Amino acid sequence: MRPVELNDKARGRVTGLVLLRQIVNELIEYQMEDYPEEDIAAKQRELNIAYDSFTAQYGIINSRGNAQAFADDSSYYLLCSLENLDEDGKFVGKADMFTKRTIRPERKVTSVDTPSEALAVSIGERGRVDLPFMSERLWFAFLHKYSFLRYSRWYKPPCFVSFLCGVLTPEKIDGTIVTS
Repeated sequence: MRPVELNDKARGRVTGLVLLRQIVNELIEYQMEDYPEEDIAAKQRELNIAYDSFTAQYGIINSRGNAQAFADDSSYYLLCSLENLDEDGKFVGKADMFTKRTIRPERKVTSVDTPSEALAVSIGERGRVDLPFMSERLWFAFLHKYSFLRYSRWYKPPCFVSFLCGVLTPEKIDGTIVTS
């Protein structure tokens, strides 16, 4: 960081853009942390009001004057993405961030019902066929569906290779009785 000498107009531009940056970062955090829709909508309204106020006084974010005042900031291009421009650089409209939820938090799959779903999740999350990962997802679903069997001292859990090969399915399982 280095101190910069700014005239009053440039200082106003930078102050306005810093406020917009702060609101945008808060809105991104709200969406990433899965805040309630009402909170996200309130933050979008706040962004809308701040953006309209800024553009009324200093023009669009992508204007030359705003670029000169704020281009050295690492978040300037994030702010530029708030505006939709045509091929000639003319303002077309505001970005979806003003009205829609644009970020969803990542959701991990903890349970699947079929081996083919386990395979799809494994390839999607791991980029490869990961049999232990797949069996964990199937085992969780099995335990959830047949949780009453876990408490039986005569029940012996099946081998998950059978699950993966399609030989043994949850519909066919009624528990294995082991005699001592």
